[in-house]
Amino acid sequence: MVKTVFFDFYNTLARYEPAAETIQVSACREFGFNTDAATMQRALALADHFFYEENRRYSVAKRPVAEQEKIYFRHQELALKNAGLSPDLATVTKVMRRIHELAKNITFGLFDDSIPALENLKKRSLKVGLISNIPPEKLPVLESLGLRPYLDLVVIPQDAGADKPDRAIFDFAVSKAGIKPDEAVHVGDQYYIDADGAMKAGLKAILLDRLGLSPQYTACPRVTSLRQVAEHL
Repeated sequence: MVKTVFFDFYNTLARYEPAAETIQVSACREFGFNTDAATMQRALALADHFFYEENRRYSVAKRPVAEQEKIYFRHQELALKNAGLSPDLATVTKVMRRIHELAKNITFGLFDDSIPALENLKKRSLKVGLISNIPPEKLPVLESLGLRPYLDLVVIPQDAGADKPDRAIFDFAVSKAGIKPDEAVHVGDQYYIDADGAMKAGLKAILLDRLGLSPQYTACPRVTSLRQVAEHL
């Protein structure tokens, strides 16, 4: 019986505002590459598969700076190619720099289905938690977005001494919730980081695939909206 539902934060409950694809489209147009937000949204999601696979192999943040730069460059290159664009390597670098400039004042916003999904779970008398790799200085955003009243517990790497997909962070969350692993479900948008990591720690998992780009993952339920989470508990 499920007693606690954990959620990932970025691209699950919240997203950047302006959206990453909006910034990307703006930067591309400055260098003569025209695309639209919908195309770029899918292109970025596909490129994210590469990044998170790299992160699964070994945390990108813990790698040498030069190696990190290569990974971010490759991610950008893949995003542009997935959008049907073919810039040369120098232009990829210029687009990256411009995106960095445009993103300086970026904030967070909630998806439309986040609060309704959380409210539904609370009405069912379920505990709701967050398991996220966000740094501690970002925690105030939970209050500003109106998420904090719905969260019974929040677990980040600083607390657990490990980040997703390390099972230690899931073990810590389960212990903090005072439940058994199989009494918890973790909902997130990345298969290896969220779903696979949770399942290896004994939790159930639900993969959030908003754009329907991950049908190959069948080891756990896959939903396109957080409104569907309750159906799989």
